[in-house]
Formats: sequence, structure tokens, C-alpha cells
Amino acid sequence: MDKLKELLAKGSFPVQLPPGFTSESFAREYKNFQSQWNANKTPNCKMEKFSVARSSYYRRVTRLVNPVGYFYLAKEIDNYWAEIQKHYRRSKISLRAYPKRNCHIV
Repeated sequence: MDKLKELLAKGSFPVQLPPGFTSESFAREYKNFQSQWNANKTPNCKMEKFSVARSSYYRRVTRLVNPVGYFYLAKEIDNYWAEIQKHYRRSKISLRAYPKRNCHIV
């Protein structure tokens, strides 16, 4: 799966939405409208607010990203993915980097 399709399928909806809400069809069909959207200027998009229940009496306000705006964001991430990975590989704090051990067990 290409990175853009993966980002479109997995990343646009908040985890608080019920399981029926997915963006997989958006990812499957993005090539049908990609050339038309690429021909246009990148739009300014606003997010839609909604609140979700919490365990307390208070509700959590979260936002839904406009699909058009998310497409452009995902496209930029895809375009710069190699540079993003390179940047993260330089980090000394990582889940995949293990510290070098210079101690000896006696």
C-alpha cells in the first residue's frame, strides 16, 4: 500500500468515533479525484467540532478534519516521508533504539 493511501485510510478520524466511521473508502477512491484537487490551489479548511462522552460529567471536545484539507496534509507527509524518517532516526529517544551497555556483570 502506498503511504498516501495508508495515511488516508487510517488517519483522518479521531479514535473516539464509533468503529463504523472509517476513511477506508476515501483511501480507495482518492485517485479518482487526486488530479482534479492537485490542479486547484490548496484550500483553507476548518475542522468541525463535536464532543464525546468521558467517564466524568465533563465532555471532551474534539474535531473532525475536513477530508479535502486532510488529503493535502497527507500528501505533504507522503512527499516528505523520507526526510521525516531521517529526522526521527537521529533521535536518541526512540522505542526502537536500544542503549549501548558498557557494564559487565560480575
